[in-house]
Amino acid sequence: MNLIQVLEEKNLKDVPLNLRKYREYQLKLTCSEKSIWRICILCGMNTMHDLSRVMMVCFNWMPSQKAAIFKWRNNKGSPFGSFRSTKKKIKNLVNKRTNLKNISIAEIFMKLQESLEWSYGDQNVQIKCMGVTPGKDLINRALPRCVGGVGLGPPHINALSTNWHPEWSLKTILTINETFLGDRFIRDTFKKSTEFQLDSNSALRRQCPFFDNKNRLLKPFTENTFTFGV
Repeated sequence: MNLIQVLEEKNLKDVPLNLRKYREYQLKLTCSEKSIWRICILCGMNTMHDLSRVMMVCFNWMPSQKAAIFKWRNNKGSPFGSFRSTKKKIKNLVNKRTNLKNISIAEIFMKLQESLEWSYGDQNVQIKCMGVTPGKDLINRALPRCVGGVGLGPPHINALSTNWHPEWSLKTILTINETFLGDRFIRDTFKKSTEFQLDSNSALRRQCPFFDNKNRLLKPFTENTFTFGV
């Protein structure tokens, strides 16, 4: 089953689960304030537990980020927030945080443009499946990763808004992706420059999405290029 057929049918059920788990899912995370959103790419075998932590990092709600360098590890640490769905089958899967480590993204998003709700504190986030790659990325880029977004993230609790000073720029995205590398990235505090500053091409490749905002496939599978604004 090639991607074009999948896109036309907007249904991923015809692709066996064991294959979908190795595809890469591009998700749009839209905050309660609709003008604020992030785009992330995860592997189909990443869990809903992982997704909850990805959103915490992308909206700068991770408690340990300012106190220490947060290290990403799949299916480790505590899950955050609560998932909700209008579909009974999905609702039964995600209604308990203890289940999240056992549920893959490939099991939840069965159609393109299918959405799921997630809440944390006073904020609600809509998660929408923008697209699924036809196969393994030709460029070896670590997952998960953030590939863009728009708007300054709000505080997870509205009462914190007077003391909330968020940032959102290309540098923020690169820092987020360093975070997602976990133990695969080590910041050498004796050096003035990071690996990302020394190799900007590698850093920017990491930021490139697979699909644009009209769900058209991009490089490395076609010659089309596109980047989401910051």
